[in-house]
Amino acid sequence: MEVSAICTSIAACPHTPGRFRRISTIFMEVRKILVLITYDVNTETSAGRKRLRQIAKQCVNYGQRVQNSVFECLLDAVQCRML
Repeated sequence: MEVSAICTSIAACPHTPGRFRRISTIFMEVRKILVLITYDVNTETSAGRKRLRQIAKQCVNYGQRVQNSVFECLLDAVQCRML
């Protein structure tokens, strides 16, 4: 939200060179979506417990933990593909 407000003011400025207007238009097109991640991992083996920790660590990097195996993440398209 803040990025689009800043970019709109840059694009509206008559003293801004054309290259910055093009860049600001690109930033305005970035949209974020709310993604709900849930998972269930078998933890009876040590490999399963390790996999559970790895998944949780990655999810914490992208969002907020809601419950033990549930995360809410606000992601753009690039972050969604990386996750």
